[in-house]
Amino acid sequence: MERLRSLYNIYLSFKDRERIPFIKIQEQIIPKKRGCYIIYDNEDRVAYVGRTKDLRARFNTHHRRNSGASSFRNKIKKKFDFDTEEQITEWIGEKYSVIFIEIENQKEERRFEHFLIALLNPYLND
Repeated sequence: MERLRSLYNIYLSFKDRERIPFIKIQEQIIPKKRGCYIIYDNEDRVAYVGRTKDLRARFNTHHRRNSGASSFRNKIKKKFDFDTEEQITEWIGEKYSVIFIEIENQKEERRFEHFLIALLNPYLND
């Protein structure tokens, strides 16, 4: 119970942070650190929750065309049936924003990601 309370307190500490629109993400504002992230759509719904050992590298992958390594891009393509990578990039840039949370410990990062998915029920995580 204490662990859940701790995870929930972490979530509360950053859930109201200003979201960064994908179209405005610049490499220098993304920390080059381990952490979790929440992607919101423009209707304020949680679309996707993820974790990574390098937030900057992950978002370069999510934002870059022709990136088969991005599960987020692949799920967007599948759900909305886009024909081209350019359409996906434009859609992501216009429709999504993100919050980052740095988490130094890999074990805690994994727990926090699972906690966020259970709590927020993002529609692109399956």
